[in-house]
Amino acid sequence: MSENSVSRREFVKRSVALAAWSTLDAPVTGLDVPHVSVPKPIRIQRVEANFEREPLIRPFGFKGGYMREIWQTASLV
Repeated sequence: MSENSVSRREFVKRSVALAAWSTLDAPVTGLDVPHVSVPKPIRIQRVEANFEREPLIRPFGFKGGYMREIWQTASLV
C-alpha cells in the first residue's frame, strides 16, 4: 500500500464515526480525518434542447395508431 492509502477496516471505522457525528450535528474533532475541501457549486450558463424526426422504413403501430417517424431528442448543457 502507498503512504496515503487507508486500509479497508480503517476506512469503514472512519466512515461510521463520521456518520455518527453527522447525526448529532456536532463538530468533528480528534478523528484524524484529512481535510476535505467543499466543491464549488456548478452554474449552468446555457442549455439547449432539440429533436430530430427520424422516418421509419414502414409504419409501426397497433389498432389504427401508427407511427411513421420517431423523434430523437438531444440536449446540450
